[in-house]
Amino acid sequence: MKNGLVASLVCAAAVVSLRAQSLQLPTDAVDPQQNHMTNNEYPGLTLYVPLGPVAFPLGLSFGWSPPGLSVARVGETLTIAENSWIASSGGYRVNFVTCNLVTRVVPTLPARVPLVIAATSGPVGISYSGAASYSIAATVDIGHDGAPEFSSTYPAAPAVSLPVLADGRGTPVRWKQVLTGSGWGLPHSFSGAMELRFTAPVQEPSFGPACEGELGCQLVPNAPFARVLVASLPGDSTFAWLVGGDQQQNVQFPGFACPLLVDPAVVIAVPIVDGANGRRFVDFDAVFPPLPGQVWFAQCIATSGGTFVGTNGVRIQT
Repeated sequence: MKNGLVASLVCAAAVVSLRAQSLQLPTDAVDPQQNHMTNNEYPGLTLYVPLGPVAFPLGLSFGWSPPGLSVARVGETLTIAENSWIASSGGYRVNFVTCNLVTRVVPTLPARVPLVIAATSGPVGISYSGAASYSIAATVDIGHDGAPEFSSTYPAAPAVSLPVLADGRGTPVRWKQVLTGSGWGLPHSFSGAMELRFTAPVQEPSFGPACEGELGCQLVPNAPFARVLVASLPGDSTFAWLVGGDQQQNVQFPGFACPLLVDPAVVIAVPIVDGANGRRFVDFDAVFPPLPGQVWFAQCIATSGGTFVGTNGVRIQT
């Protein structure tokens, strides 16, 4: 689905602004009835994760012999860490711990945000007598459409890397972990943890009005002449083109709300894919000539609602 672009362009224009690196990850509980802990050592007692925005770190527990739940954020890493201690003083105990959250991925400009998902699970204590059983399951659903892109059960699955196409409206990522267990005899223990590690995109500066569309251009690690161009377009967009040149301009055509912001020396038809937030996206890999210090400009144009729509422009310097 990705194309390579090799364009021979000449340097131009002064610096517009600094490269941006920003990523917001607002997180909400899906349903308090699905975010809770129970333990029959405390009959009738259930603790719920509150509905609404999640404050990091979040931790809940039952007294001295509880299941426990914690949710933390360190940089762009989100972690569900859950553990449950089962059975004490010879009694039979059943524990249930679940956490069901939705995080919106919100970059400064449209971007392909790398996401690495890792899940771990297993016993963390020793069974001295009696018996214990447990079950741990984790899922991640990019787009919150009911079709998880990641699933893990005990024993944990290998970590996976997935792209998330996102813009300023946010792309929802639903992440859920369910841990259950039962046992009798002296204490047993088990735990499950899931991490979502996002990489904040480093993006080239933008210029001009956004109009109906938005365009972002992000750097590629260890590839100084490669870029990822991601455009967010109206949901009814059907065709799209990336245009580029060595000069900025601002040409207003009668009947069109969005101006042409670059000299279109290069015009490339690019595919459009459905996004997870009702928008359509262009996701394009570009490779520029190995000419350090060269500067050029790009914009995305698309057809929508029987007319042409445009995006902001981006300034690219290798």
